[in-house]
Amino acid sequence: MMSRSIRLMPVKVRNWAAPERPTTESPIIVAVIYLWVGEWIPAWGYMSLAFLVAAIGVVGLGWWVLKADRINRRSEAAPYEESAEH
Repeated sequence: MMSRSIRLMPVKVRNWAAPERPTTESPIIVAVIYLWVGEWIPAWGYMSLAFLVAAIGVVGLGWWVLKADRINRRSEAAPYEESAEH
């Protein structure tokens, strides 16, 4: 009888190549991942938008200044004077 009960017991074999990992994650790790993903992704998006707006503003301001400079130079140009030839 004893040999039969030993035979029916499940055998548990440990795989020493891959250590066991805990089945539950630590709440600290979840919080760190949430902060990493939850903070950096929106911050990246908002900073990209801020740089885009700044770049458009710089280009627009440069265009405005060059346009006004062109208008001013045109109005300040000396009228064409013909030299008197004798």
